[in-house]
Amino acid sequence: MNAWLKTVEITDPEITDTKQKEQISITLTNNLLRFLREGKYLRKVELLPGNPQPEDVVLLFQFDRYRQRRSAQVFQSSDSSDVSGMLILTRADGHFIKEVRASLKEEHPVDIFSTEAALPSGMAARTYVIEELLWKALSALQPNS
Repeated sequence: MNAWLKTVEITDPEITDTKQKEQISITLTNNLLRFLREGKYLRKVELLPGNPQPEDVVLLFQFDRYRQRRSAQVFQSSDSSDVSGMLILTRADGHFIKEVRASLKEEHPVDIFSTEAALPSGMAARTYVIEELLWKALSALQPNS
């Protein structure tokens, strides 16, 4: 099936800087598009605006919590993530298909030699939530589900 991705929406009330929200939104949208184009979940994915067909699926990801923090200690640092999101599926003609939610709170130590050492990325938590959303939502599109 063909799908169209809307720009990711960040609605976390703790992120009050509109430029920061916009930057997170743009970064997530680009990363998500690249991830979805790997073909694991959907055959073809494009970014809106565009010209979807009425039967195409539109994906809207919204994150009402998107928090990454680093706790620095003398000998060890740890990163924590608190990510909560929703995926709304519709047809391109606006017909509602499904809305699903997923979230994850986690904390893990960061090795000073790891690629994550420079900045807390929360990539693992974000990927977990996105895959959970996709798994829950796309089951609605499978025959006999």
